[in-house]
Amino acid sequence: MPDRPKDLYRNGRPVVPTFDSDEWLYHRTDPSFIQPDGTVDAVHVHFRFPDLSSNRSRFSEPWYVLYPRDQHAGDAVVKFRYLDVPASVQGEGKDSPMHDIKTEHIPEDDNYGHCETRIYKGAKRLTRTNQLKDGPRGKLKLIFSKISTLAHKPGDPFPPEGWVDPGT
Repeated sequence: MPDRPKDLYRNGRPVVPTFDSDEWLYHRTDPSFIQPDGTVDAVHVHFRFPDLSSNRSRFSEPWYVLYPRDQHAGDAVVKFRYLDVPASVQGEGKDSPMHDIKTEHIPEDDNYGHCETRIYKGAKRLTRTNQLKDGPRGKLKLIFSKISTLAHKPGDPFPPEGWVDPGT
């Protein structure tokens, strides 16, 4: 089996800016952050903000985020619904402004389903963690811990037995 399923590759496909109402997003994480009930403890949410990388269920299986296999085979995969991501969140400080939260399809050559959940302050996209001073980082960690559940257990084989690559 090649390192990636063939349908993971972009192969000239366009950006699809709209998301289906029932679309899931898959994000890999350290398996030690997964609670026994399959949720992620907010204290241990290590999602990278301001750009949270994930894959869209419209173009991906949950385990697609575990490629390259030699780097991520032991990770867990959590999922959250696109519609559960808030459109905006107020920052932590008393007089902090609202921050817009947008999930955008950002295909990569070897990962067509890739997207990022990004934070905006007005029209400005925040690109570094230090730009989140008095921002919504803590609130977002709590939100994502509540909306995320286990989609692929660490150590489970992938691709699953009997799976046929749709790109073949």
